[in-house]
Parts: sequence; C-alpha cells; structure tokens
Amino acid sequence: MTSETTETRSPEGAEQPEEEITQTVALQTLQPQRKFHQKVAITRGPFDPGGQPDLESPHRLLVGLWGWNASCGTVASRAVLEDRDRFRDYWQWPRASALVESADRAGFDFELPFERRFGYAGEIGFHEDSLDSLTTAPALAQVTENLTLFSSIHMNEHAHPLHIARFGGNFDHVSNGRWGLNIVPGWSRRDAEVFGLDTDYSLRYEIADEFVTLMKHWWSLTTPFEFEGEYFKSTRVGMVGPRPTRQPRPILICGDASEGAVDFAAKHCDWLLCNASEDDLSLLAEHVERTRVYAAHNYGRRLKMLVQVFVTMAETAESAQAEYDELVAAIDSTAADNIVREALEQPGEAEGLLDTAIADRLGDASLEELVGTANYRKLAIGFGGIHLMGSFDDVAEQLRDLADDHMQDAVALSFLDPMKGVHEVEDELMPRLKKMGLRA
Repeated sequence: MTSETTETRSPEGAEQPEEEITQTVALQTLQPQRKFHQKVAITRGPFDPGGQPDLESPHRLLVGLWGWNASCGTVASRAVLEDRDRFRDYWQWPRASALVESADRAGFDFELPFERRFGYAGEIGFHEDSLDSLTTAPALAQVTENLTLFSSIHMNEHAHPLHIARFGGNFDHVSNGRWGLNIVPGWSRRDAEVFGLDTDYSLRYEIADEFVTLMKHWWSLTTPFEFEGEYFKSTRVGMVGPRPTRQPRPILICGDASEGAVDFAAKHCDWLLCNASEDDLSLLAEHVERTRVYAAHNYGRRLKMLVQVFVTMAETAESAQAEYDELVAAIDSTAADNIVREALEQPGEAEGLLDTAIADRLGDASLEELVGTANYRKLAIGFGGIHLMGSFDDVAEQLRDLADDHMQDAVALSFLDPMKGVHEVEDELMPRLKKMGLRA
C-alpha cells in the first residue's frame, strides 16, 4: 500500500478492501431496525384490546348448520344405515362441501362443526369418521361467500396458543374475515388418555384463560413481545402475519352452563353456547338473563346466546312425529350408551345435563333407566340439543319462542337428512321467519 491509502482491518484483524467496507455499510443501512421488545403484563382476562368484534346483524335470529362433519351427524340411530350417503356419510368431502355450500346459498349465517378424537362405535359407527374442524375451515372458505366458519379447539390437546393464533389469522385472511373459534375447556377421560394429559381438571378454565389471552396478544400487538403466564410462556414472539381480517379479532364461542364456563365466556368470548332442558325451557331464559347481566356488570362485555337444536319437520305434525318415532325405535344402544357413559365419566363434575352421582348407581340397571328416557333420547337423537318437531309452521313458531321467550340470538340446526333439512329451511322456514320479523 502507498502512504495515501488508509488501512482498514476487519474485527478479526484481516485487511478489508475499501469496496467491501462500502458494501457492508450499505447493507447495514438497508437492514430494518430491531423492533422494541416488550414483556406483556396481562396474562389473564378480561382482556380485549380494541374491544369485541361487531356483533350486530340485520337478523334477530341467526341460523347455523351444526354437526355436519362427523359420521351420523347428531343421530345415533340405525336409521342412518337406510341411506348411508344421505344420512351417515355426508361428512365425506364431496358431499360435505356441497352441503355447506348449499347452506351458504340458503341464507344460513354460520356453520358449527364437531371436533372429534374418537368415536362411539355401535353398529352405525357413530362419529368413527369426521373431518377436522381446523383444517377444513380454509377449504370451506373457497366454496362459500357469506357463512361464518367456526373451528373448535380443546384445551386437552396440548396445542400452543400461538399455533392456533397463527392458524386463525391465516384462516380469517383466506376467508375474508369469516373465521371464528369455539373454545372447549373441558375434556373426557378418554381425551386425557389419548394426549397424556395429567393436568388437574379443576384448572381447565384458568388454562383456557391464559390460552385465549396469549392468542389475543398475538392478534393485536404490532411489536415483538414476551408472555410469562403460569401455564404458557413465550419469548421473542415474532410478528409474521397475516393478522385476522375481521377486526379487532375473530368471534369466539364457549359452551356449558357451569359458573366457570359463564365466567370464562364473560371474560373472553362473544357467544355462549347454552345447555338447555326441554323439560323446563324457562330455566334457559333465566340463565340467559343472569349471564348477560353478569358479563355486563363484571366485565362490561356483551354476550350473544346460541343453542343447538335437532329438527324433525314435515308437511304435517303427524308425519314429523312418525319420523321421530322411527328414529327412536332404531336407537343404536351401544353407541348411545357410550355417549351417555362419556357424559357420566367426566374427570370432574358433569355440567348441565346429567348428575354424576348416577355413575355410582349403575349396578345391573341400564343407562337409560338411570339417566331417564328423556335424557337418554336427547343424547342419542340430537347429541344433547333441544328437539323441535312438527309441521313447518310449528317449527317456525318454536324458533320464534326460542328467540322471544328464551332470549336466544342464534340456533345451530341439525337433521337426520342435512341436505333435505337445508332445503326445507330455505324454502319453508326462512320465509316464515321473515314474516315473523326474525329475519331481515
């Protein structure tokens, strides 16, 4: 080198040509500055950055399609074997996608699927096959235009909140803001065995509280963050999008009637899936009123109410009754007993429908005798949903009662023959509901 040349060395001491210095400076200039890294203080709810999503609708009663994605749907009866394609196997994608697309065209507002990890056996193979509710959501987005597409997540699956937040942001993006999530804090004993779950069942709502809080942080924050809760810990959480299209976040649902479920829904969710007994629907209205007051008074939040319904309808009430009687006469007792047994064998208290003390009185008695015929049939036909039955006029009136007298904002409908049911809702129920002022 000449005396006029400035000598520059790299950090390692080796000589570095001037042109490389220039390139390095240029690259450093182009690199984005590291974003501020923060540790979030909130790890439990109530937590709703940006508030709740818009829950307004032109319809007084929202209508959804329920249980379309599992074999036999909500009917544990050998009647489903009379036409397997129509009654049992409509969960298969070609039929399922056509069914949900038809519901979209018929004016349904949402679809609500099952999330199954095992079935209930029996001659009919009840729920032995099902489409996964998470991975089918973006596929359904491509064949529908207006439906809100719900997925479900169970707290027993050891899924991380950031997985679901990331998936949900993507699903909401590809559906143009039409994705929502049903959060299931509870689990059965068999679920626990499948996933090696050893968590105290009494902590399920605390775990769900942190789970959803962390999801909401990811959906709302624009800078990297750390989250240190009791059950979930995440450091240097990246900000790769897309974030949800619906702002400030997707709609969240939770079910059950226990105090823990109501408190969790009031803190975090937008819809509460109500358990209901047909023996005294007045209790449903009382539950709704208490829950709405609780959410507003304690957390300043709104909750919409949703109930699951199994519909048997025909031109005449007599025809509908005959169809229902055929379903009951052909109940697959093996599958139905397994459904009831699961409800009785919850790790903790059974909530809403059955008394766990019954489990101690099994002996030689049948499960139907122990839980009562009404409860047994409700689980076998309709998977625990309210039964609506009669002529088209009758069913429309019953839906009006649910909306007016029992303060329900939405109904999720299931049928023996879902495609026929969707067409009858479009042709028969929607015009009647519109005349009643329940639909715009």
